[in-house]
Amino acid sequence: MIGVCKYCNRRTYRGRDICYVCKPKLGLVKKVTAAGERIKKGKKVQQFIMTDTDERKNASGYPDPTAFAAITNADADERKSTDVEAERFYKLLHTIFNLCDLAGFRLEGRIVLVDKASGRVWR
Repeated sequence: MIGVCKYCNRRTYRGRDICYVCKPKLGLVKKVTAAGERIKKGKKVQQFIMTDTDERKNASGYPDPTAFAAITNADADERKSTDVEAERFYKLLHTIFNLCDLAGFRLEGRIVLVDKASGRVWR
């Protein structure tokens, strides 16, 4: 019997209403031992593999530091370029506001700008 998680709409099995991803987030997973196993009524039960949220591990659940480093570096480069673009945009926006203020005008409508270099639309 397949159900749906009431928090994230993922598939759940055996008629459960909370999926394996939301369960730990909500604090519904029991205590975890140092070996990564959770304890339930004196029995050791293997803990769910959290590959959706843990980028340090591959799909099999094993640590993959090379892939993690590559993903981290790619994300950092993307963030860095986005920060530079955002900084340019806000400098321009403040300059436009200051020009209007010095000339005795104010803006009433929305300003839409398109970056010639990246093609990004700023609204």
